[in-house]
Amino acid sequence: MTTTRRTPRFRIRRMQEADLLPMAGLLQRLPPADRWPLRHMAAELHRPLGWAWVLDVWEAGRWRLAGYLILWEQGELLHIANIAVDPAHQGQGHGRRLMRVAKAVARRRGMKGLSLEVRVSNLRALRWYLRLGFQIRRRIRNLYQTPQGWEDGLYMVLEHV
Repeated sequence: MTTTRRTPRFRIRRMQEADLLPMAGLLQRLPPADRWPLRHMAAELHRPLGWAWVLDVWEAGRWRLAGYLILWEQGELLHIANIAVDPAHQGQGHGRRLMRVAKAVARRRGMKGLSLEVRVSNLRALRWYLRLGFQIRRRIRNLYQTPQGWEDGLYMVLEHV
């Protein structure tokens, strides 16, 4: 009997300099409020006590960048500075896969949990974080600048990863 080896549909790996060009394209496909400047993404490659991961999907015979995860060590918690999945690839479990990476890094580093901030208007993300077990710890006034002024954020924590 012959077995054929299937190419994995996705992979998660550490971000590299070569990812910055495709990252620019991914950032443009995200909602404007969720976009980080590309220079901030580039800086993550050299951040002490920080980690940048990318998620690639196998599409049309090649790997394409479809998501990312930015982590910062902050005290006893590992902070999710940014997490995003290309809108064309949402709803396929990729966000959960990236979150599993965050939990694994936190455990490996001996951290007590994960933290993040989310815009109060980002109800889809807020509901997702709550489903994952994150708890709202506090509201942070005027955390995010918007074209209309400022928006509050919610500080959330997931303990015991």
